[in-house]
Amino acid sequence: MKCAFRFALVLLFCLTPMHAADTPPAVIALKAVRLFDGKSKTLLPNGVVVVEGNTITAAGSNIAIPENAQVIDLGDATLSPGFMDAHTHLTYDFSGNYNELRLRMLDENISQLALEMIPHAKATVEAGFTTVRDLGSGFPNSHDFPVDVPQLTPAEIAALVDETHRLRKKVAVHCHGEEAINAGVDSIEHGSFMKPDTLQLMNQKGTYLTPTLMASEWVMQKIGNYPPAIQAKGKAATDARSEMFRNAVKMGVKISFGTDAGVFPHGMNAKEFALMTGLGMKPIDALLSATAVDAELFGVANKLGTLEKGKLADIIAMPGDPTADITATERVFFVMKDGKIMKNEPKL
Repeated sequence: MKCAFRFALVLLFCLTPMHAADTPPAVIALKAVRLFDGKSKTLLPNGVVVVEGNTITAAGSNIAIPENAQVIDLGDATLSPGFMDAHTHLTYDFSGNYNELRLRMLDENISQLALEMIPHAKATVEAGFTTVRDLGSGFPNSHDFPVDVPQLTPAEIAALVDETHRLRKKVAVHCHGEEAINAGVDSIEHGSFMKPDTLQLMNQKGTYLTPTLMASEWVMQKIGNYPPAIQAKGKAATDARSEMFRNAVKMGVKISFGTDAGVFPHGMNAKEFALMTGLGMKPIDALLSATAVDAELFGVANKLGTLEKGKLADIIAMPGDPTADITATERVFFVMKDGKIMKNEPKL
């Protein structure tokens, strides 16, 4: 298949709270029945994470708790690194009337978009997603192109990738073929029409797949609300993506967690987990995709993505055992971002 290449400005939002400069670092010990550390293929029992200021100082099973620590016992729950989403559009929400929203965008300035982003970011972090990659907007006339036809030549793609990597930035593309993979892009977004030979090439090159299953799931539920061009693209992509994803899982392609939030309401990001596991991915691998795998893709694995000493304290908790019921990821009730508690509600 050909590559429908769309070069995107990639912004990484860590959704970081502010700290008073003169506040001494507090010591907090989080306890739960289980702990997912972002590294292991199993959950650890009797999970404890010790946080001083905005940094994890200890994490694991049956960790000793400092005497001066404030202990927060979260009970029958699973502690986890904060989730990450590799494909969001924080400034937009196209879940309503698509045509009205597109018209309104023509009249909005950057300041207005920034203001509208605030509630979207709040809903995202309260859902347990403490770091996201924002992929901005596409070309206004992109609907003039068939879904599987390239918008750029291989030479143009290679030049864009080389220049972006020279600036030590990552490249994400909307693609279904081999041109961008051979050019060295970092991640393929959606990838709905990719065949096994293309997936094999991704394996060889170490290219990440960001499948955004939730986007097509939402679009198909409301397909009649979209213009005919988008309806046709949505139906074609949805028909192809399930087989593609199953093949990617079987072939061991590196799968990053990304949702296309903004196509659907912000804060529903975790519904992607059930879609991934429903198509053959193991629950523990789905959790890894939204933590350690995304951290590697973003280039922030030195400080985020796992619960271990020295990492930033981005920590969440969900009820029960997400490896037994993956929908527990949709009921995050505790969120700590950069050492600050952003949410602590009763378990649902």
